[in-house]
Formats: sequence, structure tokens, C-alpha cells
Amino acid sequence: MKKYLLILIFIVGNLSAAYMKVTLKNNTYNISSSCSVPIQDNGDYKCHKYYEIKLQSKYNLFKYNKDLIAINYAVCKTTGFCDVYSRSNDFEIITDLYYINDVQVYNPNKSDLYLRITEEGLNKILKSHSLKIILPLRLFSKDTLIKEYYRIFGNNGYYDLEKLKPTIILDTSNISIYSLKNQCKQELNECKIKADKLNSPLNRVKRFFNFGSF
Repeated sequence: MKKYLLILIFIVGNLSAAYMKVTLKNNTYNISSSCSVPIQDNGDYKCHKYYEIKLQSKYNLFKYNKDLIAINYAVCKTTGFCDVYSRSNDFEIITDLYYINDVQVYNPNKSDLYLRITEEGLNKILKSHSLKIILPLRLFSKDTLIKEYYRIFGNNGYYDLEKLKPTIILDTSNISIYSLKNQCKQELNECKIKADKLNSPLNRVKRFFNFGSF
């Protein structure tokens, strides 16, 4: 898994960039293939070409959804296999040429944030030298957002948090598309073995009666 440099900024309304003091671990991000996990699709498990961007907050900045974690854990126990990602419409991934709207997210704790994109999304990213990720306000605590708002606008007793747009800009110029796709190709073989087992007649019957899988 390779690490890549990033810049984290906080853009407010129509103003020029106003910087929010946020530090990610080692000031880097990771991107890797994520093609080894079978994902349930209309009952059966199938293999997909996905790629994962990992952001890690050094100071536990991110606010995570405990209810979502509990739901995913329950699904894991029921099906016998976990896919912890959830589809999200409020994460914006933008390049100078494309808008990538097929994004899935996993936010297991206050430190880690994972974004999963398709191979089509990866191809769009790699046609540009940089990538902008606009994070939803729900990812941060209200106290953090209010503090940042007052830092920028001054504390006059009023705040409009909708003016805040937390934005991460990643340098993607050094990503090797061939390395990522080759890794994905190898992982798909592993995925197929797992999917065949999960889709066995016995496991299909067990899922039908909500008994989980072997």
C-alpha cells in the first residue's frame, strides 16, 4: 500500500481558501485496490473492482456514526460476511474534468475514513493531477465547526455552518494505475473462491431462512 501526500483546506462560502488546522497522520493518504471482498447483490455474492482511499486523522477529528457500525455488525452476523461500506451522496469527489458521484464510505472511528470508488472512478481520477474531496459537515462535531466558523468570521454570537465546506485536495500525479489494476486482478481470483462458497446451494437456503452462511 503506497502513501501519497495531501493538502487539507477549509473553503468558506465564496471567500478565498480559509485554512482549518487539521493534521492527517504523516500528512499522507493511502490508495489501494479493494477487489477481494464478495459483495451481496440481489441475494448472491459477486466480485467487483473497487479501489479504496484511506484518510487518517492524527488528532481524531472525524465524528463517526455508532448506529451505522451497529447495523453493519448485525448484517455481518446474519449473512456470515461483512461489507461495512455504505453508499453516500454527500461526499463530493471532483477533478478538473469529472465529478465522481459513485462513492461508498466507511467511518469506523474518529481517526479513519475510507472512500471506496469503482474502477470507472479511478480512471477519472488518474486523468487529472489532483483530486478535490468535499466532506459533509456531519463528519465533524458541531463544536469543531462552530469554533472554526468563529475563527474565520469572528465571534459575534451568530453562525451559519452551511457556509463551511471542508475540502481535501490530494496530489494524484504519482499514482500507478497499472500497479493498482494488477493488484485488483490478483485479488479477484481470491474473491471468486469466497463468492463460490457463499453462493453454494446450502448457503443460499440458509440465507433465505436468515440462518447466515458457512
